[in-house]
Amino acid sequence: MERLHYAIFILFFSFSSFYAQEKKILQIERTKNPPKIDGVLDDEVWKNAQIGDNFIQFGPDMGAPERPHQKNQIQM
Repeated sequence: MERLHYAIFILFFSFSSFYAQEKKILQIERTKNPPKIDGVLDDEVWKNAQIGDNFIQFGPDMGAPERPHQKNQIQM
């Protein structure tokens, strides 16, 4: 009986990983001149910055993809 509980426990966590968001990785380049933080992305440093997008929300609807009116992007 104990083995059955252990097997169910392992299966539960194995399948729950399928629903986890894929880890996002951005390659960040160090710059000599910092960008001006003003909301306008016309500085030279932003031209080579990678874009992070396609986020999954945590709340209020756990795991729901972004809706068109909620699209977000980040740059570092």
